[in-house]
Amino acid sequence: MKQSQLFGSTRRDISKEEVSKNAILLTRGGYIDKEMAGVYTLLPLAFRMAEKIKNIIREELNKLPHTSEVLMPVMQPHQLWEATGRREIIKDVMYDIKDESVGLGPTHEEVATELFSHFYNSYKQMPVAIYQMQTKFRNEPRAKSGLLRGREFMMKDLYSFHLTDEDIADYYLQVKDAYMRIFARVGLNAIYTDASGGVFTKYRSHEFQVLAESGEDEIYLNQLGDRAWNKELVNENDPEFLQFCEGVIDKRSAIEVGNIFRFDNKYSAPLNAAVTNKSGERIDVLGASYGIGITRLIGTIAEVYGDIEKSKINWPKSVAPYKIHLIELGQDLGQDMYNEIVGAIHELPAASDILYDDRDESAGTKFADADLIGAPMRIIISSRTLERESVELNGGLVKLTDLKNKLT
Repeated sequence: MKQSQLFGSTRRDISKEEVSKNAILLTRGGYIDKEMAGVYTLLPLAFRMAEKIKNIIREELNKLPHTSEVLMPVMQPHQLWEATGRREIIKDVMYDIKDESVGLGPTHEEVATELFSHFYNSYKQMPVAIYQMQTKFRNEPRAKSGLLRGREFMMKDLYSFHLTDEDIADYYLQVKDAYMRIFARVGLNAIYTDASGGVFTKYRSHEFQVLAESGEDEIYLNQLGDRAWNKELVNENDPEFLQFCEGVIDKRSAIEVGNIFRFDNKYSAPLNAAVTNKSGERIDVLGASYGIGITRLIGTIAEVYGDIEKSKINWPKSVAPYKIHLIELGQDLGQDMYNEIVGAIHELPAASDILYDDRDESAGTKFADADLIGAPMRIIISSRTLERESVELNGGLVKLTDLKNKLT
């Protein structure tokens, strides 16, 4: 991709309303554009990141048994929420369509459960799980943290349905392990955290938290730092909590990037999601829900890997919008050698992952923009490097004959 043809551009002056690190860096870098509080356009750089994250999620979730991807509607009838008793609870969060008993989906437990009831009626068909990647809408009163807390955002939500407690517990742990792989692959060290079930379930939920100074959550870490309790769950005199801490309390700020929770028959009972068991009896299925905020992940990675003072982001290779940033300095380069270098790079399997800065700009401008774009590999071509039949790769000279091996 030629940078001169890339939609959007870096910015030096942005709105003072943006106070979070991710919003500042992503706006400066030409990743997002703010439409209103909590609502952003994903420009090409952020869109590429979102697609890479979605592909990682798909690769891991498609390994799970009995699991299929679907796309459910955004518009949801109020009657579904009234049937489960959640209409009054959710009405301040759900955006409603004027003069219609319909709202825009903040989550999809009701829709997923009703969908299950349309197709499944026998224990022989069980278990089953569906997931989607879709835009959600929530009337968020604190939409001031860039992509971390939006009113319109991209989410992956998974719903599973089971016959037995043992089966749902087993699948729950499989999803937990898949989540840990997903977060590791996008460059985040997620901590499995016990939390309240909130309005979703009577059980405890489990969150996946990433340590960050900007995080709105506070978690209590165990001694190994690989398990935690959310502060909302903590009673410091609780024997269970004291045993968990083993005398050591390490309270840290963190960002929630995913959560999982059981809801058993909370939705299946009122929505008639039941199957016939081996004895011919109709029984309500047991359900669970599993979420990952896709746009929130982009914001979280920017918080962890970004540096406001240096106006720089060092993206993990797996999610960087482009893996290679090819920067041309000067307009007097030897054309034959230049063509040879570009040709060599574009023969690589990752040729579509190259951003080529062909703009007629100063070296300072190009380097400043490259810092915000944050490609893991930066190749610089200049008259100086061409005299040596080389390029500069991440600060060091590399012979053209060695370039393919370095980039493979």
